[in-house]
Amino acid sequence: MNYEDPDQLKVFLEHRIREKSEKDKLDFKRELLGWDKGESSAEQFNLLRLINAFVNTFSREFDDYGFLIFGADKSDGKVAFDVPVLRTKGSDKLQSEIANQVRKYIYPVPRFEVYDFTEGDLLSR
Repeated sequence: MNYEDPDQLKVFLEHRIREKSEKDKLDFKRELLGWDKGESSAEQFNLLRLINAFVNTFSREFDDYGFLIFGADKSDGKVAFDVPVLRTKGSDKLQSEIANQVRKYIYPVPRFEVYDFTEGDLLSR
C-alpha cells in the first residue's frame, strides 16, 4: 500500500473509520481544537503530545506511518466532515501552522501531511 497516494489513502481511511478501532498509530478525534486561538493554546499542546507519541512509537502496522483522523468518532464510526478550523484556514495554512509549532518542540521534525477529505471522498458507498 502506498500511503502517500491520496486515492489509496482515501480507501485505507475509509476502512479504518468503518472498523471504529484505534491502534498504536491510528487515532480518531471529533474536533481539531486550539488552532483558531493563536499560538500556544493548551489544545495545541495536546496535539503536539499526540504527534510526539506517534513519533516515538514504532509499529510495523501501517509501515510505521501514523494517522490522526479529525472529524471522525470511533464510538459510532461516523464522520462529521466539518472540522471548522480546517474549513476556515484550509489544509495548507493549517499544515504550516502545525509544522511551526512542531518545530519548536519535536526534533527531528516528523514529516506529515494534512489532507482535507470531503463527504464525497470518504464513506460514499
